[in-house]
Amino acid sequence: MDIHDFRKKEKLKQRLHAQFSAWLEQHEMKQTAGRFLILDKCVDQRPHFGIQHLYDEIRGEHPISLASVYKTVELLCDCGVLRKHHLREKEAVYEIAGEEHLHLICVLCGDVAVLAADRMTESQKARMSAFVAARGYRSFSPSYITANVYGICGACRARS
Repeated sequence: MDIHDFRKKEKLKQRLHAQFSAWLEQHEMKQTAGRFLILDKCVDQRPHFGIQHLYDEIRGEHPISLASVYKTVELLCDCGVLRKHHLREKEAVYEIAGEEHLHLICVLCGDVAVLAADRMTESQKARMSAFVAARGYRSFSPSYITANVYGICGACRARS
């Protein structure tokens, strides 16, 4: 990782710390070092990670229970720092919230590629809202867009 990537990641951590701290304070919850350690490790795991993998990484450095990791990750989802996805049939995976994208999931090997949707225009977002409204959900207002697209990746197609 070059210094630019390191600084970008540290800036992201600072922003997410502030968001999580404010949320914990608003909900009258403790701001423990363990919760912020888990948050930092979540940022380091990008783009997708499972709780067991996160726990294995943390417990190698700090004594913490699997239950604490689960509880903190759920709090991070509740406050909008993380998003939970079921990309495969196995366990849920998590990612940092805020980046609109598509998940391209191979049905053969389970590989997940991320296709950034940062170029989605306001017009396209408005069409997405209109699409939702046309199906009878007029009072529903999308706050972010993410989608799972299932198919066969290039590596699996080359093998067959």
